[in-house]
Amino acid sequence: PRRSSDLQVELAPNLAMAFAHVVAVTGISRVLLDALGGPSWNVAVPSHAQVAVSIAWTAYAAALFGLGMQRHKALLRQLGLALFALTIVKVFTVDLGDVVVAWRIASFVVLGIVCMSVSAWYMRAQTSAKEAEA
Repeated sequence: PRRSSDLQVELAPNLAMAFAHVVAVTGISRVLLDALGGPSWNVAVPSHAQVAVSIAWTAYAAALFGLGMQRHKALLRQLGLALFALTIVKVFTVDLGDVVVAWRIASFVVLGIVCMSVSAWYMRAQTSAKEAEA
């Protein structure tokens, strides 16, 4: 059985890593909004800035998931999947209602392509792992 001190030792670095990635995604979003949102982005965010944030989140999630697969780190894979889920929620709630149609289409297409690619990659890796065990 595990002792609570063992769990605390494992939990602290994982929480620190998760927090660091939350800060990184927040910083990337802020930089994109400052660069693309114009002087009054805090009042109304332009469509292209909304889509840029969605695409950046998708790319970051794919990178986290990919690193997790490559390095066999469950936490990175889970953080990537959580960010994918958050991005999907953002696309359906914010982008679907507030973004111009052309940008909305671009946002859905990019998100769909990346999600399908990551899914195929994960399935291929699972199949390879099962074959290696046999």
